[in-house]
Amino acid sequence: SQAMEAQVDAGRAKSIGLSNFNARQVKRVWQSARIKPVMLQIELHVFFEQREIVTFCKALDMEVTAYAPLGCPDIGSVARRIGRARHLPALKMTYPLEDPLVKKIAKKHNRTPAQVLLRHTIQRGIIVIPKSSDPTRIRDNFN
Repeated sequence: SQAMEAQVDAGRAKSIGLSNFNARQVKRVWQSARIKPVMLQIELHVFFEQREIVTFCKALDMEVTAYAPLGCPDIGSVARRIGRARHLPALKMTYPLEDPLVKKIAKKHNRTPAQVLLRHTIQRGIIVIPKSSDPTRIRDNFN
């Protein structure tokens, strides 16, 4: 963190952010930093809500940014491959964009499943950075 603090002091960075840190790591940086981090970027989506780390960061007045806020297409196989399937409820092993409940909510409100998922995360006070190279999807994500 001292290297980043030097960048802030030199005017080359406005603030300090962290990525893929757990609560223990955030706490360690927070306790030792002269310039406190303002952001934590983590994987987060409707089936991987990371409530504990979000609550922890909010208590420190840190913002949270969700990358992959739409989930990943084959979350079940990824979770099994890294040995984390036991932490994910069996019903939530589907791709969020293909989840029947998400589709039902989207249809009811005349929105896309992506818009429903992004809104859910934004309403939790979390910044979202969805990835897309399709201009139509990018526009839809803003609505």
